[in-house]
Amino acid sequence: MLKVLFVCTHNSARSQIAEALLNEKGKGRIIAYSAGTEPAEEINPLVVEAMREIGIDISEKRPKSIENFLQESFDLVVTLCEKARNQCINIFTNAVQGYWGIDDPHYFEGTYEEKLENIRRIIVELAMRINLLLELPLEKLDDALIKQKIENILRTK
Repeated sequence: MLKVLFVCTHNSARSQIAEALLNEKGKGRIIAYSAGTEPAEEINPLVVEAMREIGIDISEKRPKSIENFLQESFDLVVTLCEKARNQCINIFTNAVQGYWGIDDPHYFEGTYEEKLENIRRIIVELAMRINLLLELPLEKLDDALIKQKIENILRTK
């Protein structure tokens, strides 16, 4: 089973979304975790609402520190923001590492509905990349080919 870690700064939005989507869609083929380099106190309530709209309840989840995972081994580590990418460059060196630059909902401006719509956009963007990952016949590929295919997905815009 492939182990994936999604990392962003606060683990309050993007990485939580990615973890939940991959665990929901992966159903035992892949297991996802998420962490933050500077974890927030709670998950962004708008993220909880937007995920609930698609049938995924993350209301009981809490932000976690990357420190909790330093002794773990992962096949894939995806950073979702520039700050986390810079802070994690020398961590998890045995994993395939990638960067998906995803907008931070913490900085979204506008009305409640406009902010919620931007979070929905992030969910769609992450779901697209996760779907590409899940389309791979992981059980039939050797490690080198898995790494190559994952790196191709990591470059997908």
